Amino acid sequence: MNAFERFLLALKKTMEVPKPFGAFHIWTLEIMVVATVLLCVFFRNTSDRKFRLILFLFWVVLVLLEVLKQLRSSFRIEGEAPYWKYLWSAFPFQFCDSPFYILPLVFLLKEGKVRDAAMVFLASYAFFAGALVVIAVPESVFCDTLIGNVHTMFHHGTQVALGIFIAVYNRNRFTLRTFFSAIPIFLIMIAIAQSANFIAHKYIPDEYFNLYYISPFFNRNYPFFGPVGEKYHWTLITFVYVIGFTGIAFLMHAAQRGILSLFGRKKTKKA
Repeated sequence: MNAFERFLLALKKTMEVPKPFGAFHIWTLEIMVVATVLLCVFFRNTSDRKFRLILFLFWVVLVLLEVLKQLRSSFRIEGEAPYWKYLWSAFPFQFCDSPFYILPLVFLLKEGKVRDAAMVFLASYAFFAGALVVIAVPESVFCDTLIGNVHTMFHHGTQVALGIFIAVYNRNRFTLRTFFSAIPIFLIMIAIAQSANFIAHKYIPDEYFNLYYISPFFNRNYPFFGPVGEKYHWTLITFVYVIGFTGIAFLMHAAQRGILSLFGRKKTKKA
């Protein structure tokens, strides 16, 4: 076993699975809240260039941690013999992975409708995806490895922090109507995910591959349906999934706009 493999083995260090709203969960939530407050207090009126830089730096850390996660998940050891096998169930294209692909649209693109739509998406859909996991159903992502739990809380906590920060930064720029510009992005992500589910079923049928948890090829509690979802066609499942999450994301966006309207207009700074 070489030094890199020993490093990956060390990342598999186990811990007791954290309990929802137990010590580990509360501690990481507090860090998330502090980070969110600091971003919004000190950078709410920052220049566009600094705004892009902040998002870029967070994106780099998210990607690096995801790479470590993928390597750790694919590195196996049987007895004393290490080997590699990719864990397809960990493929990074779930709802909560959307910042990997959408953040670059914000810090790379020039001002325009696509960049605005990406920011609205991150402040509504992606924000909801992060908040759902770290607050509502954390037990769905907690595991028995230290690095795995640290990664998932940083990953999803960052979605919450950046979602609020982006909304605060654009507080006098976006209206309720701007939310609808984010819907096409969500639809594209859903189309890619479901297409990949069908392709994977054809070429790797023995692997668990269920992007956005809407694959018709696995028995699972579908979002908004639960166990009874297996009785319905995958097209109806996907349609309800899109409508349901879009409705919740809109409510998130509306609540943000209502709260932020109390704090006045944004003061701009030069780059």
